[in-house]
Amino acid sequence: MRETIARRADGLRHLAVLLLVLLLAGLLIAKGCGSSGELHFRDAVASRFDDYDLPLACGGVLGRAQQGVAHKTLPCGTQITIRYRGRQVRVPVIDRGPYVAGREFDLAGATANRLGFGGVHVIRVSP
Repeated sequence: MRETIARRADGLRHLAVLLLVLLLAGLLIAKGCGSSGELHFRDAVASRFDDYDLPLACGGVLGRAQQGVAHKTLPCGTQITIRYRGRQVRVPVIDRGPYVAGREFDLAGATANRLGFGGVHVIRVSP
């Protein structure tokens, strides 16, 4: 009888530990995924590029209506959200660059126009 009670107690302890681990894992996943749905933005220096009809590193050629950005290391197709002066766009990485010290992004002309962006400025980016 005592052995049966001891086995049941051990089983309940194991079950309690398992439930606690699952609960903690769920909380960590929810926190990491930004369960509030808010994006986290950071500052980055950007410029614009208008090299129309030239090949893009991620395929195709840059057209006047092409939305996107160039970045040195983000995988092609990665969607990023950009904020500038109260405007926001979500666009893919379509090219490599910029190759000017201190700049992290090049905005395609159409993307820059949507944001009212010209020259070199600090933008807010998220992924």
